[in-house]
Amino acid sequence: MQFSHKTLPDGRNFLYAWFSAMFTRIDLIMITNACEHDLEKIAKRIENKVLRIEVFANKFNPESELSLINRLAGVQEVAISDEMMQILQECNNYHQKTLGYFDITAGSDTYILHEKYLLDNEKTTVKFADSNVKLDLSGFIKGYALRKVIEILNNEEITDALINIGNSSVGAKGNHPFGEGWKIQVPDTQTECVLHNECLTTSGNRPDTKWPVVMPDSGLPGTKSSAASVITIDGSEGEALSTAIYLAKENEVGLILKKFNARML
Repeated sequence: MQFSHKTLPDGRNFLYAWFSAMFTRIDLIMITNACEHDLEKIAKRIENKVLRIEVFANKFNPESELSLINRLAGVQEVAISDEMMQILQECNNYHQKTLGYFDITAGSDTYILHEKYLLDNEKTTVKFADSNVKLDLSGFIKGYALRKVIEILNNEEITDALINIGNSSVGAKGNHPFGEGWKIQVPDTQTECVLHNECLTTSGNRPDTKWPVVMPDSGLPGTKSSAASVITIDGSEGEALSTAIYLAKENEVGLILKKFNARML
């Protein structure tokens, strides 16, 4: 992690920190009366939190909890952590609210099953309905990390802050030091929006996208030319909603939006 610090005209401390995680760059700004040393400690806590989330949710890491699930849940029940159970339940809820367009099993080799993974709340286990099912949290976990970072900022009573995860997941608290809210450029556009205690989430495919957003009923990449950006209170919700809006038919977008406290850009 690297740091840049300065003192603002009103006496508050401004800390800008950046580090790499989740295959992208993460930028963090915090503005508060706390001293530089305390701000750096908070920034390190945030980095450690994001890296911990990456460790258990990275499907490419053979030692991760998600990889263990993908290896074994097709043939047996797999005991999972309480946190993973909460995540899978939440993803299942978003799957239903988005007419099935948000689907963490969309990259599987089977597309005909309605219910692809089965959760047992009492035993805290997961089992796949077919050995070809695989889970992929890459379209959700950045928003989840955003949520956890904001929880840390709230606990530390930092009211003015910005967290940017690869430009596609941005969370803002309070105000920029020289204005109301935080003015953010919407990815892949020339437009701007102002966030105030909100998150901006963007989903979509470019010609050079390495891990494209895919249709859950075919596994083929979505073909809309423009990405979908939404503003929500919660980053996880934004990840699910932006993915669904990008993939949904035009006449379905409004139906999906009605189920969320969000706005589309």
